[in-house]
Amino acid sequence: METSKEEKAFADLKMVVSEWFDKNIDINMLKVLYRDHVGNTFALHMASETMDLINMLISFGDLSPTNLNLLYDTIKATQQFGLEEEIKKQVPSFHFPEDIWNNDFTEFTPYRLRLVQLGLSLNPDDVKKLSKRYNGKHKDSWSLIMDLEHKMIICEKDIDSFTQMLKRLELKRAVIALTEDISSVLLTFRKRHREGVKVTVKRKRGSSHLDDQPNPECFDPLLTELHKYKKYFAASNINSKEIFTPLLKEVVSLFQNYSSNVDDIEKGCVVFHISTHDPDALMNLWEVHSSGKLIRDLAGMLVPEKHQQEFLDEWMTCIDKNEYEAALRKLKEEGEKM
Repeated sequence: METSKEEKAFADLKMVVSEWFDKNIDINMLKVLYRDHVGNTFALHMASETMDLINMLISFGDLSPTNLNLLYDTIKATQQFGLEEEIKKQVPSFHFPEDIWNNDFTEFTPYRLRLVQLGLSLNPDDVKKLSKRYNGKHKDSWSLIMDLEHKMIICEKDIDSFTQMLKRLELKRAVIALTEDISSVLLTFRKRHREGVKVTVKRKRGSSHLDDQPNPECFDPLLTELHKYKKYFAASNINSKEIFTPLLKEVVSLFQNYSSNVDDIEKGCVVFHISTHDPDALMNLWEVHSSGKLIRDLAGMLVPEKHQQEFLDEWMTCIDKNEYEAALRKLKEEGEKM
């Protein structure tokens, strides 16, 4: 009877994990991650759903009800920490080991994790540039990496040659992904404490307008889209196939460039709830806000070019200094503990 319960819990766990990953990440990311675990290259490439990959891993003996290390490492490597709460909700009999997210990786090599970092570092323009260089037509970073690995253009024994090519193409973030100190790479994949601040877009003092409310022509499309897709705000989910509106991707990507997440949005004076686990990223966000770069970036997305200067003359971003300093202090204290 006990065995039957365990089998049912494992079956439920597989279903929850499969549905989560199918919804939130590109399956090609998992194919890159599992390349060393699935020896059948053809089957790996043909898999269309996460459950296909899970069943392969079970058949190879890498995943079982009594050995879930690969699952834990997968969650860390893909940074899908929200899956923990989903599993707790749908499979209440399942319990995560204590402090599992701070444990060392046992299922993926440093080289494999660097390739994940590489995939996360490439933007669409980078993918186009590399595809053109290697005569391919890749739509995303993961299919690009899979193809270049298959052709042995990317390989552990000669990764320096590929890195030099990235340097010649001036893909600096990609170079960092492959050359950064491994301890920093591993730290990136841990579940880290996040702190947030509010970034408010409001009228400047002395403006000729008495109303603090944003110009509907500028902000209504953004507010409508952000409200509709707010459940996908987390940076780990922005590439979800369910998000397709260019404006939403553009705005969320702006904050991602500052290593920050858009967690929520409030109407009225537009208020972005921004969070990050990196104190340097938070300091950078404060700097781009203080310098006026942030409001200029937002204006470039939301306002027609001929009206941008008028917008900048009246509008600014605001971050409460006390809130910022408190968040920064907590992040630095957390960093000292790790």
